Amino acid sequence: MNRLPLILLTLGVLLLWATITLAVLVPLQITNSEADCSYPALASSIDELTVLAYLICGDPIPENFVQVVTMNSYLTDYIWWTDPVILNTGGPPSLCWSRTGFHCAFASGPVILVYHTLGSGEWDLEDYAIIETNGPVLGIDLYGVPTDAAGPDVFMAVHTATDPYDGDHHVMYASHNQSNGWSELTWVATETEMATHPQITWDLGPAGPLPKIFYLGGEPGDPLMKHTTYHFETGWTPPTIVPGDGVSAPSPFAGEFDVITRGFLERNILGLGPQPTCPCGTIHHQAYVPGLGWEASESMTSHYGEYDWPKSPNLATDPDGRVHAFWYQVSSASNLEPWLKTREYWVLEDGIWTDKGDFLYEAGNGRNFGEQVALAVDPTPFPVLAWTERDTFGGVPQPSQVIVAREAFWGDAPDPEIVQPKLKLSAWPNPFNPVVKLAFDTNRTDAVQLDVFDVRGRKVANLMDMVVGSGRTEVSWDGKNDAEHSLPSGVYFARLVSGMETAFVKLVLAQ
Repeated sequence: MNRLPLILLTLGVLLLWATITLAVLVPLQITNSEADCSYPALASSIDELTVLAYLICGDPIPENFVQVVTMNSYLTDYIWWTDPVILNTGGPPSLCWSRTGFHCAFASGPVILVYHTLGSGEWDLEDYAIIETNGPVLGIDLYGVPTDAAGPDVFMAVHTATDPYDGDHHVMYASHNQSNGWSELTWVATETEMATHPQITWDLGPAGPLPKIFYLGGEPGDPLMKHTTYHFETGWTPPTIVPGDGVSAPSPFAGEFDVITRGFLERNILGLGPQPTCPCGTIHHQAYVPGLGWEASESMTSHYGEYDWPKSPNLATDPDGRVHAFWYQVSSASNLEPWLKTREYWVLEDGIWTDKGDFLYEAGNGRNFGEQVALAVDPTPFPVLAWTERDTFGGVPQPSQVIVAREAFWGDAPDPEIVQPKLKLSAWPNPFNPVVKLAFDTNRTDAVQLDVFDVRGRKVANLMDMVVGSGRTEVSWDGKNDAEHSLPSGVYFARLVSGMETAFVKLVLAQ
């Protein structure tokens, strides 16, 4: 019997298995702030670009500011993120990506501010929207329409409360149209609500997506998950209750939740259950399948101690049909003292949930997780996870920093020396017009490659690909791509690769 084909087949299977299992999520510290960073939010575009927004506050910054950075969703090719940009005071931020770019919304005093990116990828710090509210804003959720369908390109759900202590909560809605800008906030639920926590997604309309809002309503102690859809001719549909057992029993959701729609209007909800008086709780998942209705809810709580307390549920979906779930959880012993904090990251594929968060247990040496987490999955699909961590040195807590985990392969996983390279790349004048000079120093003869990328991570020009000797090397760039076409004004990045080291410099072309 010829065993060679069997051996080759076995080797092929092993190589395929190795390729699959080599994919890992690599956590990197994104911020290096003297003030606390909190409430991270994420959104990804169709071309592997991810925006991170977060609050920054504390000595020496006395107020909450919303700050944003832009990064590539995937680590394999290049590792960079833009310099932080402060949008305004307020927060916490909500993010989305639509066909017109990224949008960031947050409450600032008695109004909601909404910023957006320009065609160059930079944030427009002058032309932002101001939306008046009817009371304090307790939550904002955005959904960006990715296609060129008719109608608005961004939907917004808002949780306001004219009297939060007496349960006078409201669900409101606004939308963005490229030609008319943002609409005023309008009422969605006319009934007085106990706790709304609205999350906005989409439904299928005759000419494009329609906004669909899920929220919690009902009496205190007896919340109900409801949903309503807006039709541009007839308005909001009567609220429909989500049954917890798929048929009649109330849904188990009683606190913060997230909802996504995928495929042919299949919906998924991940949310917190009723909160007892002790430091514990539950988290549940429930799905809706068109033609079959709501499935029975399932508990997702990971049990590590006598009491387990999930928080900050996040959901995302990818083009391959997988559902990604990410939340924070603290576990306590019988004495109610927390002893373990985790980041729970699970993926649903073919009806089976798989734990993907083995590396997300609380780190030692005085590091402490924050309670708010964020999740995005770009269409490639590459997951991006964000949270905050705080170091303690000599018994002194340090400012809380944002950590982002992105997918890489073991052969491409960045070394700390690559993230903060010894190799230096400088550029002058910067901003420049029409020519910028770039320079670097090497201490040995080595092959180097110098490329320029636009703000979306696309390579636009190759400036050098050759072996150079030790010493200083200079090269000029005239703002043109490899086809000798002049590029528009905006932000670009030069990347230098020499051996195992990588360096970046931000370039600003001002025509």
